[in-house]
Amino acid sequence: MNRFNQRTGIGPGLWLLILLLATFAIYLSGLHIWYYGDDFQYLFADPPSRIFHFFFNRNLYHGFYRPVNSSIIAVVQMLVGWETWPIHVINTVVHALLAWLVYLLMRREAFTQPQALLGSAFMVFSQENAGAVLSVDTFSQISGTFFGCLALWTLYVGFFRRADHQRQPNEPFPLTYYILAVLSFILSLLSKETSVSFLPMVGIFFLAKNWRLRKAKDIIVRTTIEVLPFFILTLLYMAVRSAIGLSQPTGGSGTYGFSFGFNILRNLAQFLLAAILPASSASTFVAIKTGEKVLLAAILLGALIFLALVLYGLWRTGRRRSFLPMLLFTLVGLFPAMLMNHVGELYLYNSMPFIAVLVGAALGTLFERSRSSSAARGAFIGFMIALVASHVVAIQMKAASMRENGSRARRLLGELMPHVQQMPADGHLFLLTPPGGPPEYSVFLMNGFSVFKWGVHAIPQEAKRPDVTVEVIESPTIPDSIDQSKARIVTLENDSVVPYK
Repeated sequence: MNRFNQRTGIGPGLWLLILLLATFAIYLSGLHIWYYGDDFQYLFADPPSRIFHFFFNRNLYHGFYRPVNSSIIAVVQMLVGWETWPIHVINTVVHALLAWLVYLLMRREAFTQPQALLGSAFMVFSQENAGAVLSVDTFSQISGTFFGCLALWTLYVGFFRRADHQRQPNEPFPLTYYILAVLSFILSLLSKETSVSFLPMVGIFFLAKNWRLRKAKDIIVRTTIEVLPFFILTLLYMAVRSAIGLSQPTGGSGTYGFSFGFNILRNLAQFLLAAILPASSASTFVAIKTGEKVLLAAILLGALIFLALVLYGLWRTGRRRSFLPMLLFTLVGLFPAMLMNHVGELYLYNSMPFIAVLVGAALGTLFERSRSSSAARGAFIGFMIALVASHVVAIQMKAASMRENGSRARRLLGELMPHVQQMPADGHLFLLTPPGGPPEYSVFLMNGFSVFKWGVHAIPQEAKRPDVTVEVIESPTIPDSIDQSKARIVTLENDSVVPYK
């Protein structure tokens, strides 16, 4: 390791700087993406009063408990109003730090320098992570994953200070590291609900640590004692969510309902595809919807080639047994999202650090084997250039779509103000998107008034008309339950707001 560092001049500090610069370079085009969609759930009328409000109160516009995310956005709005660049800067920095954790783990686990560099680099440039880094309201996902991984890293460093992973019988309990891990775990839980997946990961860590104890009883007792504080904290977290009236995990057919059936296999397949796609997932979806067979075949071929090379590289590493924890953490990181009826690619971010370790180990092995001949080396370099370029282009395409969505939301919000202000008392304003638009996909491809879905409250809030109700509709029909005299429908003509005729 030292010889390689001396030859390349790349140490942990320098690599962190490179990761930060690379991450900002890749995501710079998304620095001013504005609020749209469910981002509006965090557009506060009185930001200073909301900085700590959501630690003890529910957000009336969604049923989730994400006080860390709410506090940061409230502080940003208090300081710079509706400007979003500070939020994007925070997302970018923490994403780079998470990639650096991948590097640190791989080096401590005696992976080669090329493997560690490539693993952390993949975490930075993978197009799968674009939704988390580019959105306004997704620091919850980034921070949940970062602090969860930081908890695991702190435990790892504290309990395994020696390279052989052994502990002396008289070695003191690493209380400081343990406390830091507990604090990181708390921040992870306070970031997003999917962070509960780090509880079983902590359990797996302690079980692996205690596996060398000779008696099964000793293994179970010590693991239980060490995991117990994390378990109690998770129960307290669930109790707080329940006490302030937030939604709890339920069954049913809704988007956020949980089921045990074919949906699990379908979700797993979708997550795997999202992880290996070398092109924009939004472009892939459009190709499927529009039947662009040539483009779709090219994308899937690229994904299969990437998957095949990763599997081959992992097989040739010679340390296949060490990948079991990463595979377990990857699968565990997908829960409880794996059980949902419908999932988005954002949920995969929880598992991406562990996937990055596997990808880095495989690509690093291919790099080392390619040094045997100039032809192999050239082929590997060409492959890496194509891989990085395809992912970076995909991120730029996603960023462009999200910028357009945010710009449309900001413009339409201004155009809707006169219509809302002229509404009768307790009126109902319906927003009708003209039919026949292109396919919509996640937060990337949205048509017309779809940019206000899950956040229509921002319209009467900005117009200072809290008595008005706003709703996005797909049909120009006013429900019978609505007073017709107080209802209005507006639509879009040349992408401008006009009364529906």
